Amino acid sequence: MTEPLFAIQDLSVNFRKDQRLIKAVNHINFTIASGTTVGLVGESGSGKTTTGRAIAGIGPISGGDVLFSGESIQHFSHAERKQFRRQVQMVFQDPFASLNPRQKVADIIAEGIDNFHLASSTQERIDRVLQLLEQVGLPPDAINRFPHEFSGGQRQRIGIARALAVEPKFLVLDEPISALDVSIQAQIVNLLRQIQQAKHLTYLFIAHDLSMVHYISDQIVVMYQGQIVETGATEAVYRHPLHPYTQTLLASVPQADPLFEQQKPRVQFDRTPIPAGAALTEAAPDHWVLAP
Repeated sequence: MTEPLFAIQDLSVNFRKDQRLIKAVNHINFTIASGTTVGLVGESGSGKTTTGRAIAGIGPISGGDVLFSGESIQHFSHAERKQFRRQVQMVFQDPFASLNPRQKVADIIAEGIDNFHLASSTQERIDRVLQLLEQVGLPPDAINRFPHEFSGGQRQRIGIARALAVEPKFLVLDEPISALDVSIQAQIVNLLRQIQQAKHLTYLFIAHDLSMVHYISDQIVVMYQGQIVETGATEAVYRHPLHPYTQTLLASVPQADPLFEQQKPRVQFDRTPIPAGAALTEAAPDHWVLAP
């Protein structure tokens, strides 16, 4: 059996707030196979972004472990951690907030190229940036412009180009389309799919919009209150959602047919805390659901 690119093992992330212990992520387990996309979904506060940051090595880990190609990211040497930061990149939710407004696009994209000494000359640096702009569908003259001169979708393309500049293996895409107009969202998702196929990348796609997650993901992981409540192959989860929370998320996705939208059943979900000791059980092959 092929070793997964990432194995998340009993991962927990806790925070202190007003002397209270907040269990943002509570003993979760899943794997990410090389070349695939895992969709990590849930409402705000479910723990999905905290999970993504822990996997990317830029967030705390309170318990458990994250294995990258079989090695614990917590035990990397300085050299190994530097290499890991090159191989694992993030694309953030707000493209404007994640770009330095005082830098031109050339310098924003070339930040990783400079940090990892990937260009041997100024001309090679420029050539690399121009290639990246072309890959994300931006014109060459974008190179000397500032972030405020672009639309939200164009800024997100710049963020994607910046992440690709260091030739990573894996991208954590933290709600990369939620701040964009609906008309632009599909364009960005299509771009991400094209890039993945061309470069053989692996994605963790974090979102609350299940329609886009369905479109791009091979596997779905549904989080609620810091725990995984359901996980499985995308089609299995979408066609046969087993946990009431997953059913609620899917029921909230608007349908193009007004009559269907009007007639579809309303799902009631009890938002009481998940009971202690609840564990995932395999309801069908590779389709797991949280059961008390």
